[in-house]
Amino acid sequence: MPESADDWTVNVLATGDVFPDLEDGEASFRPLLPVFAKGDIVYGNCEGVYSDRPAPASTRIVMGAAPAERGSMFGRVGFDVMTLANNHAMDGGVVGLEDTMSLLASQGIATTGAGKDLAEATKPAVVEANGVRVAFLAFCTSFPVGYDAAEGRAGIAAVRIGTYYRNPMPSFWDPGIEPEVLTVPYPEDMRTLHDAIDAARATADVVIVAVHQGTNREVRNAFVPPSRTHSKTWHNIVQDNELHLARDIVEHGADAVVCAQHAALRGVEIHSGKPIFYGMGALIHHFHKRGKHTTSDHKIIEEWDVEYPYWAYDSPETRMSGIASLTFSSSGVEAGFIPAMIMPDGSTEPLADDDPRADAVAKHIESMNSDEGFTTHIEHSTIDGYRFLKITNAS
Repeated sequence: MPESADDWTVNVLATGDVFPDLEDGEASFRPLLPVFAKGDIVYGNCEGVYSDRPAPASTRIVMGAAPAERGSMFGRVGFDVMTLANNHAMDGGVVGLEDTMSLLASQGIATTGAGKDLAEATKPAVVEANGVRVAFLAFCTSFPVGYDAAEGRAGIAAVRIGTYYRNPMPSFWDPGIEPEVLTVPYPEDMRTLHDAIDAARATADVVIVAVHQGTNREVRNAFVPPSRTHSKTWHNIVQDNELHLARDIVEHGADAVVCAQHAALRGVEIHSGKPIFYGMGALIHHFHKRGKHTTSDHKIIEEWDVEYPYWAYDSPETRMSGIASLTFSSSGVEAGFIPAMIMPDGSTEPLADDDPRADAVAKHIESMNSDEGFTTHIEHSTIDGYRFLKITNAS
């Protein structure tokens, strides 16, 4: 904490999923550099493995891995801390995780959310700026079996969610009706999460928790097999377990929660005075068709819009992106959002104040907020020529 505890401020720029996988991956970040340069700390979720010797996990869904050289630019483009609690961090096995962590450490980037055992995976990454110590934690609820860390086992920091099904019409027999789905976190994982927040709180002035959770319709349709015994109907909403988990994290002492995984933006709310970004989407994320752009076994998606050769989802909202701005001070936290758009060449472009696409992104977030019933107010303004959405509680 600065010498004058009554007068301090630190700005954290938070992004969603990040997995550059091109020969010149640094070029994909070039439009974002002027924005990153304004932040005291820049955070992102490293959504994959960077290793030249990955040992593919048997339970992986798709292989999110790239050669180490393709992750060598993170420090140069401005990242200070990256989280690893996601559904791809163990795609390359323990050696892939080790190589990724070593690569990021060699660039001066702090990591959290995965490690050689549960203790390391839940240890906060503490970054100091302006004399303020900011602790980052990361947890994941959606991941392949066996990816979670345990005592004596490498993996990610996880909160396992139990899924239960109930007949929504108990007074009527209706075979095949879509059931009511109940999702409940494991109590032991919640205790681990609370202990991690307490430990971070004891060593830092600000605590930010990243959560990798949820899904969306396009992902479900791509990977859930056809069946005569269940429905594939899915809505792009924030599920109950996502709401309860994020709010619990705030109530237990976090200053902000930033979520990713959905491959599309979700709503934002202010809960107990603290911002929760329920879905940051992807910032930079490159997919490859088999044999089309590379010879190695990278992420494989067979069909998608040819206009976007490096991005697998063709609905307009999945191309919306942005950067969350979290300004912490002695008086609390101010939250904002800079809209951005994923481009066909694999880059992501922050949107100028007069760009109509910025209006579309803002409208999408406001729609998500309305669907969830959040009492969130979005005020449009400008910062350094870019659209800036100031986020407050309307109630």
